[in-house]
Amino acid sequence: MDLTSPHPMQRYWNLASAGLQVQALEYAMTSGLLNALKTSSTCAKLAKQLHFDPKATEVLMELLWSMDILERKKSEGGSVETTLYTLTPSAKRYLLDDADQGYAKAWRFRTETLNTCGQSLPAYLEGRLEGNDFAAVQSEQAWAHAAQGQIAQEQRTITAPAVAQLLREIEIPFRGRFLDLGGGPGFVSIELALQYPEMTGTVFDLPSTAEVANSNIKAAGLQERLDTLGGNAATDDLGGPYDLIWCSSVLHFLPDIDTVLHRMISALKPGGLLVCAHAEIANTAAEALQTLPFYMPLMLRGHYVPHQDELPTILQRHNLTLLDSRQLLHAPMTPIWVHTGRKPV
Repeated sequence: MDLTSPHPMQRYWNLASAGLQVQALEYAMTSGLLNALKTSSTCAKLAKQLHFDPKATEVLMELLWSMDILERKKSEGGSVETTLYTLTPSAKRYLLDDADQGYAKAWRFRTETLNTCGQSLPAYLEGRLEGNDFAAVQSEQAWAHAAQGQIAQEQRTITAPAVAQLLREIEIPFRGRFLDLGGGPGFVSIELALQYPEMTGTVFDLPSTAEVANSNIKAAGLQERLDTLGGNAATDDLGGPYDLIWCSSVLHFLPDIDTVLHRMISALKPGGLLVCAHAEIANTAAEALQTLPFYMPLMLRGHYVPHQDELPTILQRHNLTLLDSRQLLHAPMTPIWVHTGRKPV
């Protein structure tokens, strides 16, 4: 027995504590505690300001400090009464509702989705919930509402800047026309239009969501270069021809990926690029764990989540020349794989 290494049970003990950490952060967000810590404060001062119990406040502050949400500055004597707490730079940047890059609403939505999935797991396994929900897809208005809320936060704060940098590294054409398929609120297209002033583009999504994207495009002053197209990607005209199609997390939500890929490739110009970005289930347990918990809600409802190396094979089967495959770690929730294929000339 090696007493200098953790017990094998430690990973499961850590797992047991994860729910408490989530609840602590959620309460800190919704109670006003995080907002109150934009500037340094002691536990006693904070407890008085928020009408909290002082001793319980001390315990919560220490937990949030250990979670890297708060910075702690002790006085020389180390007295609890004089210890100052404030938000870490990352917490100040992402975890406040009113921050420029605030992600709090999106984080709470993701947390709620995962909690609901966990509570529903027995019903799925016992057959009381149907696995395939393509016949009862989330309503169009619900998607539009999400595009104004949590999806907008996530896309504007995390996805759009990462995609812009990624496409610089892939060296896509810097002029021509692109399609942002399933583009949601349109912030990826806006970022690309700003980065590539000689490009024009179209955001394709469900009609109500496309209206949300159109409003954001107008607010950015890019309506002369960007437009929107509302429809169903599985059945409706995608427009084109395009020099580039950006397809991110779309295939998870469509029942027949071969048909959709054929439609996308048909909308490309000869020599055009399809950049396909999706979460994938890795071949090792440790890497798969980065994806499976976040995509389990979709998988239980019958949605497609590819295994590693599956999408490149499918793209090549559709006569695309595979130019590049890389993992993007700087993505919401879980790493994604990005595959770039060229249509034959």
